Amino acid sequence: MFRFIKDNKVGYIDASGNVVMPPKLLYEHGSHEGFGNNSGGEFHDGLLEIGASDGIYVDKVGKEIINKKFYRGWDFSEGLAAAMQNEGGKWGFINTKGEFALSPRFTSSATDYIHSFEGGFALIEVGGRYGYIDHTGEFVIAPRFLMAHSFHD
Repeated sequence: MFRFIKDNKVGYIDASGNVVMPPKLLYEHGSHEGFGNNSGGEFHDGLLEIGASDGIYVDKVGKEIINKKFYRGWDFSEGLAAAMQNEGGKWGFINTKGEFALSPRFTSSATDYIHSFEGGFALIEVGGRYGYIDHTGEFVIAPRFLMAHSFHD
């Protein structure tokens, strides 16, 4: 789907040019009036994160599907999205129903970070070292690398 803007609102069309979601998402950074804001997001796994990475998601017709008041929520990839419930909390991964599929257990700091799933694995930084988890949340490659990137293909 492709984003378009009309009267300061965002909508989406399909590859044939048919309007799939009429323009109803506000095109203002930081605003949560109406259906929230959208400065250029894309649909992932059928959902669009419409907040400022705060975990509010709509489906392809603009219906709010997930709004669990997350502190942070990222785009979906491979059926999961990184999410944090509270400021200063730990990261986990939610499913497309907004439920934690992988419980919040990954720290966020200058040397601890998580990445989205790609190629079946998510890159996780722990204490400045990188490793990879699978969809069960278990490390399949322990954090031992000084530099790493997400898998592709």
